Amino acid sequence: PELSVRIEAPASGGVATALGYRNILIEKIAQGRIDRLSFADMGFTATAPADQPDLAAKGSLKRFVATAIDTGPILSATRAPGKAGLQPVYGEVVASGYSVVHGDGSMMEVGEASAKGLGIDPSLGVLGKFEELSTLGQKQQPLGDADSTRLMEAASDLVKAIGFTQFRLADVTAMDSGTSLKMGSITLSEMKQGRLERFALERISAATGGDKPVLIDSVALKGLSPLPLFAFSARAASEGSVPGLDGLLTLFRALDGMEMKGLTAPVAESDVAFRIQDFSADWGQFIGLVPTRIAMKIDGMSGPISEADGVPLAYLAAAGLKQASLGMQMGITYDPAAQTLRLAPGAMRIEQAFAADLDLSLAEVRSGAFEDPIAALAAAQQVAVGPLTLTVTDLGFVDIILKEKAAGAGTTPDVVRAEFTDTLRKAGAELEPLYPEAPAVAEALARFTEKPGTLTLRLVPFSGLKLMDAIAADPLVLLREFRISATNSTP
Repeated sequence: PELSVRIEAPASGGVATALGYRNILIEKIAQGRIDRLSFADMGFTATAPADQPDLAAKGSLKRFVATAIDTGPILSATRAPGKAGLQPVYGEVVASGYSVVHGDGSMMEVGEASAKGLGIDPSLGVLGKFEELSTLGQKQQPLGDADSTRLMEAASDLVKAIGFTQFRLADVTAMDSGTSLKMGSITLSEMKQGRLERFALERISAATGGDKPVLIDSVALKGLSPLPLFAFSARAASEGSVPGLDGLLTLFRALDGMEMKGLTAPVAESDVAFRIQDFSADWGQFIGLVPTRIAMKIDGMSGPISEADGVPLAYLAAAGLKQASLGMQMGITYDPAAQTLRLAPGAMRIEQAFAADLDLSLAEVRSGAFEDPIAALAAAQQVAVGPLTLTVTDLGFVDIILKEKAAGAGTTPDVVRAEFTDTLRKAGAELEPLYPEAPAVAEALARFTEKPGTLTLRLVPFSGLKLMDAIAADPLVLLREFRISATNSTP
């Protein structure tokens, strides 16, 4: 019914720990398996030396249940070579009512912790890797190149040797002096072969001092794996190299994507909070270390604005708006068969201002451009400019600009509109000898100003225009390398 354990301090100045368990129950023990292990509650006290009071701690666990326990894989891990493949050790573990208070006043509470399908791969020498990590951890820091390589390789093998279906913490609270953190849940899903399918946090509230809390409905990392980072670090240590751009690109290999919903954060000296309703980003289709498919989306991003902000937010603030809301979407895709790189969509929407969408493509992009910096420089010389389409839809910005200009000139928006459209049409006529499309483009711009709706500009390069030449060219001269068209439509 009761079990008391005391772990004495290993030496003077160490921490002594006392633990007490009640109602321990072990059911159906046979052939290295236990059907169920449970206890009603557990309390512990860590007694610290007088000169290190912060090391003291006191806590409790109200309930613990573990089912389908199999010691076979652990025994197999002590034999070389052990059985290959992930072998189950626990069917399910559930613990509830955990709390701990440290000597420095910090505390942590967890309503419930659970783990399902926990297993190990005995063939990867789990116990030996733990021992190796412990040995390396006791060596004088920093480690040498050889030991750093061993550390990364051992950590990689250990991560690959452990798997589970789900690990979850619910109702988590952590506090220390002036800081508090609360989370509804922390969930890790499907850990296999060193890759975690999903790491998710929900209902987050974090506050410092007396400030309003930062709130997040949910945030998640997808396809998380430290193995590429371990491999890169081991290689860098063995070669004695310093991580550069390739180290940064390795981060893309360690993660498939991320998402966040419902962010609310206070803004200093403002009653308007910064918000993001929905954010997502993912990438893949790697060539070397570079992802050639990237997608990002932001919806409902809003925050306070002022006339000190740049265009277009300054115009919105001058019109009396206290906050702005915008959304963005971007997609970059490489087609290795066609050797094209395309940006579509490249969209932005600012409420009460405008929506814009850019579709741009590059041709003759060889796959070698993504493999290493030297190959990229060589391949860049062959990249050709493809068609470009820009679509702009007015959401009130034209009238806001006209009113602002009219107020500054002491006239009316209609007068400013008429003067501007007249200037556009005259400029189009004057440029016609050099740019035959100029009158049609100017007319489309003028009509868009007169009756704001949707304006579409399309630039199609004449054959053979190289990207590097376009970057170096004078903008007005460059326009002669494109066939330009413009259309507009009204609501």
